[in-house]
Amino acid sequence: MLLALLTTLPLLATAHAVPARAAGLDGGTEELRHLRSWIQRARRTRAGVDAERRTELEEVLARIVERDREHPLSPELSEEWIGGLIELAALGEERGRRRGARATASPFGSETAPGESWIGIRDLALGALHGRIRADPEGLGERLAASLQLPQAVEYKSLRRTLAILEALRGQHLAPTMAPLVSIVDAVAENGSEEASRRALEALAGWPDPRVTDFLLGRAEADVGSVGDLTRHLERLPSPPGERALDRARTLGARLLLSESWRDAVRGLSLVEQIDSERAVPVLIEALTLWGRREGTELSSRRVRGALVAELRRRSGRSLGADPDPWKRWWELVQAGRIALPTTTDGQGELYSSAPFFGLRLETDRVIFVLDNSGSMASPFRTDGSTRYEAAISELLGFLRASGPATRFQVALFSDRGRLWQRTPLHATEKNLARVERWLRSRHPGGGTMLFEGLREALDLDRDGHLTNPYPEVDTVVVLCDGETQEGKGWVLPWVRRENESAQLVFQCVRIGHAGDGTLEALAEATGGRCVEVE
Repeated sequence: MLLALLTTLPLLATAHAVPARAAGLDGGTEELRHLRSWIQRARRTRAGVDAERRTELEEVLARIVERDREHPLSPELSEEWIGGLIELAALGEERGRRRGARATASPFGSETAPGESWIGIRDLALGALHGRIRADPEGLGERLAASLQLPQAVEYKSLRRTLAILEALRGQHLAPTMAPLVSIVDAVAENGSEEASRRALEALAGWPDPRVTDFLLGRAEADVGSVGDLTRHLERLPSPPGERALDRARTLGARLLLSESWRDAVRGLSLVEQIDSERAVPVLIEALTLWGRREGTELSSRRVRGALVAELRRRSGRSLGADPDPWKRWWELVQAGRIALPTTTDGQGELYSSAPFFGLRLETDRVIFVLDNSGSMASPFRTDGSTRYEAAISELLGFLRASGPATRFQVALFSDRGRLWQRTPLHATEKNLARVERWLRSRHPGGGTMLFEGLREALDLDRDGHLTNPYPEVDTVVVLCDGETQEGKGWVLPWVRRENESAQLVFQCVRIGHAGDGTLEALAEATGGRCVEVE
């Protein structure tokens, strides 16, 4: 598509590709033999990796790194070392992303949590590979770039290794890899390798080269589904892009903010947040005026209107409410030089039209609650004699009453499986609140903590975790949990990257108590929400 933007790059010389399998070890080191043995045993198991096996791998990797530092490996052994790291990263990613894997016993490891332990193996391998990149960025960049050449890189037999290499290149910005990364992004339309495209985009994000910014701007202007890629890129840049790029981002952001789709408006706001106030504030005020006029209509969105107010408050350090007129007067004074913009953009103030849920301020009129119904939710909550589950019911009803009957809501529970109260969102009338309260109180806490199964019911995910409807009726998912989940957090980022570009959901999370495994925090951070802890 826009690969022509990169034609000024020198042509990549044909380099030695990283071998798919370890080469022969004649004359090799004992440490590399141990690494190959470890990988072979790992391939034969589907379970997790216990502490003993992980320690064994850490020690093997550390010895190879130390040997290479003192006496650099020969080119042949260096190739094998890099190939082993890529194989480890690929294996860890593949196994770690399998959601819902239960603890199992295996000769390779004792009873453990498979997904989390494999993600740890992937991170070990990537850490060692990043060390090699720092030691020889140009040389290793050319070797990895050669392994990303099309069409081989996205063929089925090579795809797993390609994904591992792309993961390793995230944030590295090695010049020889720029053209192959753009080629992989463009190739997705031809062979459907969406995961490779996503990872190539992650590797390009934040690359301080105008050609990358132009490439991502062009994609976003052609397809609103690519706006998130541009936003992430601008957010990670070490300094703002050029004036022309900022003007293009402003024009695109304004078009999306003023559209009739709340999803496009959310995309547009995220983009406008990345540009300077001179360009952004007039767009924000115009959008606030438009979305205020839509209040009470089918196009109304409390989330969009509240987010616009929050962004204006952040830029101004003032709390002027949801009426656009005070904001217009403030901006006129700024333009006249009578009021200065704050030097920091962390303005505080009350949130617009929001009701509380365990102290979490929720700005939404389209919401689904996903509540923990496991056995531990029968534990006492604070000192009022209620259980954690009863407190969750009370907070849910309190939020919906404060939010008003215009709010539409759904409720799902999770324990050993997910349960959904109502397939279609209903308005928060007293009749519907009475119905949902009866349903909730009839579901007594018990069983495990399989959070993803609650999301499967809440968002109508298929067996592979895909949204059957990429555009859910809700815009906010509120998740409450009181402990570690059985799936762990390894699934969160891959799932959000894959599914949420279309859905544009925000996850707002509440953790009761101190126990947790980072799942709630990861969901909130990945979608722009918040996670609060309550005792």
